[in-house]
Amino acid sequence: MKNKITNFLLLLFCLSLNVGVATAQQNHEYVDLGLPSGTLWATCNIGAEHPWECGDYFAWGETSTKTTYTTANYKYFNGETDLTKYCNKDIWGSNGYTDSYTTLETTDDVAFVNWGSEWCMPTLIQWNELIYNCYWVWTEKNDKQGNKSRGYMVYKAFKPGDRGIRKYKGETPDAAYTENVPHIFLPTTGEKIGSRIAYHEEGGSYRSSSLDLSLPLITHSLNFESDNVYDAGWTPREYGISVRPVRCNRFVNDGFAALQQKHEYVDLGLPSGTLWATCNIGAENTWDYGDYFAWGETSPKETYSWDNYKYANGSYDRLTKYCTNKKHGNNGYIDGLKELEPKDDAATANWGIDWCMPSLDQIKELKKKCNWTWTSNNGIKGYMVTGPNGNSLFLPAAGCRSGIDFFSVGSYGDYWSRSLYESYPYHARYLYFNSSSVDRYYSFRYLGFSVRPVMCKN
Repeated sequence: MKNKITNFLLLLFCLSLNVGVATAQQNHEYVDLGLPSGTLWATCNIGAEHPWECGDYFAWGETSTKTTYTTANYKYFNGETDLTKYCNKDIWGSNGYTDSYTTLETTDDVAFVNWGSEWCMPTLIQWNELIYNCYWVWTEKNDKQGNKSRGYMVYKAFKPGDRGIRKYKGETPDAAYTENVPHIFLPTTGEKIGSRIAYHEEGGSYRSSSLDLSLPLITHSLNFESDNVYDAGWTPREYGISVRPVRCNRFVNDGFAALQQKHEYVDLGLPSGTLWATCNIGAENTWDYGDYFAWGETSPKETYSWDNYKYANGSYDRLTKYCTNKKHGNNGYIDGLKELEPKDDAATANWGIDWCMPSLDQIKELKKKCNWTWTSNNGIKGYMVTGPNGNSLFLPAAGCRSGIDFFSVGSYGDYWSRSLYESYPYHARYLYFNSSSVDRYYSFRYLGFSVRPVMCKN
């Protein structure tokens, strides 16, 4: 009898665990907004049952709600401002504490913990992608309960020229954008400071998973008002802020299979026989900007600076790889490497061994042997590059990234080569263009530039 009771209690315990998992894994709706990264956005905030509801509020890195949000009860403060986790500067760390975390771990990601492993909080990059690739309309209407609902309708931009357009309060949107177009609604939420909700009627604040590397007491967020949407917002970590999850980006197949997927190329009839890819890395279409990479790094980032550049110890004159002049090496370091190794080549690392970043000579050949025409492709400015045989490719003017900002998008193109600038090894060579000129140049390695791969000659 005792064994039967024990087994029965064990069964109840296991069932309770399964219920917990099922609750975390329950279905939550999401929308495909046609974003270049393929990110799928949830239709509701965490804690909300409907899109127009604010939902719950969370301090950054905490996974439960609270009655008050202060520095005194923030999980990763030891006192008022001494950080115990997610700290890249010892001046803000408890007893000089630092670590290498710049993005929330899954155990501290409220979307992952509350909604299950298929969900996570968006990064700064994903918020900025939403800003610059969708059609935003300030909306004031009554919800189904008759309450006034304010916020932004964020539509899939079905015309390329509509990407990044924001219609603020009092401005007339394109009538073609109706609720039949894929969209999400971001209601005004305000911020919970202490025990009160501030700015609830005026604006919205939404958490990202990304730390602000310049001041780790704050984190990146989406912030908006009826007359502005800020692409570099921030909020203190201890404030209670709303969370709109995204589906986690994971390969459908294993990573190797994803690397070996087919990518299109074009034969321009060049003397060298070089075959150029038709898209940038991170792009789905020829006109998409794609991702941005520091030279020698293989993943995009939220922030581009010497402080977080992979192959420097915080400064241009402290290089730790690809250094031909000891004056610029860390403690006189020099290795003589003049071209990226395959493991540091963004094309090889992301697309597989058949692809690599172009050499300076390949860029020189593309410039000299092809006809360059400044044009617009699906509303995106750039160059149509036509080869000797009449075939062509399109290079969008994607601009570049420095710090957390985007520069010259739609006006300039900056495309890395795999070649170091040997005279000043803190620079690398790249293809540069605007509407009136095309040239080869050099620039700081930490900057985020586009990458257009070429087929490797194995």
